[in-house]
Amino acid sequence: MKQNRIVFLCISLLGFLFSQESFAQPATSFFPTTQNFRWDYVYTPLDTNGNPIQTPIIPRSTSFFVGSNTVGGRNAQAVTSVNNFSEFGDSLFLPSFEDTSYYSLTGDSAGLYLNPLSIIGEFGDSAEAAQIDSLAGFLNSFTGWYFLYRFNATQNTDYVVIRRDTTVTIDSTAVPLRFEVTGRRLANDSLTTPFGKFDTRKFVVTYTLGYRLQIFSTTTIFPLVQFRDSTWIAQNRWIVRQYLPPSRIPAVENIPIEIEGLPTIAIPGRILDLAEEPLSIQKVEKNVREPRGFELSQNYPNPFNPSTTIRFQLPFSSNTRLEVYDILGRKLSTLVNGYLQRGAYQIAFDASGLASGFYFYRIEATAGSSSFSATKKMMLIK
Repeated sequence: MKQNRIVFLCISLLGFLFSQESFAQPATSFFPTTQNFRWDYVYTPLDTNGNPIQTPIIPRSTSFFVGSNTVGGRNAQAVTSVNNFSEFGDSLFLPSFEDTSYYSLTGDSAGLYLNPLSIIGEFGDSAEAAQIDSLAGFLNSFTGWYFLYRFNATQNTDYVVIRRDTTVTIDSTAVPLRFEVTGRRLANDSLTTPFGKFDTRKFVVTYTLGYRLQIFSTTTIFPLVQFRDSTWIAQNRWIVRQYLPPSRIPAVENIPIEIEGLPTIAIPGRILDLAEEPLSIQKVEKNVREPRGFELSQNYPNPFNPSTTIRFQLPFSSNTRLEVYDILGRKLSTLVNGYLQRGAYQIAFDASGLASGFYFYRIEATAGSSSFSATKKMMLIK
């Protein structure tokens, strides 16, 4: 039904924003300065009551700082993310993706680049979606930079990131809507993790799609969909924790209009935590011969407990992926995923959360018409 598509496209716009995911200190001091920096996150799914959901395999996500580009007229830091959520189907309300987000660090603010029309193709026939001209134009109006995190904002005071009003027609009924994103900087928070304590800047970003009721000069917003995303950001490490509590659609009761096709849905929440100390892929500069061919070396030490170092060489600048698998062929970790310059590299693999046994690491590298892949076995003994 057309009205269902309108509702779900609007919901998806909200999801797109919060999944892309200050005190008087420059925003650049919070983002890593080293290219090929890697974050490993663990997701804790929450049920609709906010209770953790136990899963046989811990959902994980890995992100990589792959370099700088010019996007939307600004210098942007590109962060590519991958996950293993596809193993869980749709049961955890966790979207599977391999995507790149762009951040701009300007003064005391950090912005995210949004291109919302890219989500339309996710909802079936794009030609059908394109027929919703008013909504497509509304979505297109959001393309650009949005500064979600303002490190010098007054604490506990909301600031408006974006506010847009539109009217969509559903079965000849005009429905006035408002889409709004607001941010709030909370008091600095000392966050304890398994690998240390971080002094963090904490933000709450609220995404709202609401029914807009205008009575004379007074506008009242009744939220149809609303998400509140809490984010902890640490210096030189970027995002170390995010918390999205459960929510529901509609977000409030007693909406002053009947919208046919508006679903009643309870949406689970989730917590994202940094799983281990962030690290960077190190380019080995000294005492290494100029690489003449692709090479994947045996990890050292081997056997190991709990960490080991993996080295590889690239004779050309290459799109490179390095992954770790268990003996059943299940992917456990993505160590490298991005474009690397020619050279020799090393990266540490921490198996603290794994049982003793054999594991495999595999590299795939592509440079123009040249490609290389290799797999090696390593042994963890605890």
